[in-house]
Amino acid sequence: MQLISLGLVNFRIYKEAVFKFTDGVNGIIGDNAVGKTSLLEAIHVILFGRSFRATELKDLIREGSDHFRIELEFIKNDILQKICFVQGTKERRILHNSTSFNQLSSLLGILHGVLIAPQDIDLIRGTPSVRRRFLDMQLSQIDPLYVHHLMRYYRALKQRNSLLKKGQVQWIEPFEQEMALSAAYLVQQRIFCIKQLNGLSSSIYQIISSHKEELLSIKYIGDYSIASEDRSVLELFYREEFKRLRSKELKLGYTLTGPQKNDFSLLINQKEARLFASEGQKTSAIAALKLAEWELIAQRTSQRPLMLVDDLSLSLDTLRQYEFCKKLSQMGQCYFSATSKPSFPFESANWLMIRS
Repeated sequence: MQLISLGLVNFRIYKEAVFKFTDGVNGIIGDNAVGKTSLLEAIHVILFGRSFRATELKDLIREGSDHFRIELEFIKNDILQKICFVQGTKERRILHNSTSFNQLSSLLGILHGVLIAPQDIDLIRGTPSVRRRFLDMQLSQIDPLYVHHLMRYYRALKQRNSLLKKGQVQWIEPFEQEMALSAAYLVQQRIFCIKQLNGLSSSIYQIISSHKEELLSIKYIGDYSIASEDRSVLELFYREEFKRLRSKELKLGYTLTGPQKNDFSLLINQKEARLFASEGQKTSAIAALKLAEWELIAQRTSQRPLMLVDDLSLSLDTLRQYEFCKKLSQMGQCYFSATSKPSFPFESANWLMIRS
């Protein structure tokens, strides 16, 4: 999988621009506020159907315009392909080769990628919803059935919460059955994902930290008292749990258990990174987790996903940054933003100099 070119029209500060890429490392170099991150953001929109900076896609439209356009050419399975994404103030059009669609979820899985950005520190400092989103976005890229169950679960959850607020429990059981079925699949896949990320990120963390006496591990935090990953056991657990909690939830008006309440934590030397790790350890842990995400997607898809890095320095010390950059150079097509060319050598890098 390889990106060939990116065309932007009325996207952020770009009125019209085309960028050409090469396989390997592509460095996006320029001063602050000249549009470096916007290039990564445009690629991210094609990968995930969302921005990593703005809540609404309409916010990405250049001031004074009524739409933006992204055109991305890429090679996948030795076939030249194209995605055209047009977002207006009132409508959206997406074209993949000759196939037209308007659902953002349809973009998931066409291309695979991982983003590392300064705000990823929220995977340690932030709320559980940030960490759940991390797992959901990763699994949605590689498992269409996960997307199906995620949408199905939250649709049924919305209906159940509505019935709880109205006190109409006589209609609630069919929604609980649907939720239990999807919850079992979601939790099973999340646990499996965390197990794989745990092993991969631990090894990568050792490399980035130059094999210091530090151990990174990941712990999944569920809302069940059983140690089974069997889907049928999980489904039964959730059916019984939804039923058991109904009377309490009627008073509150919302559901107390389910995948929407799950979480995970990063540990260094078996201690919560959020509470005990230094800033360098936290940043290294996030870098290791994201590089592990890349490895896992590559394993599951037999494709080398794209790696996007917003701000190459990541506030790492010199030694850790060197090891991090060395890992990046081994990861297929990589895109990073920086205010100047790094002192660490990237062989045959493609430098895109962005000027205001």
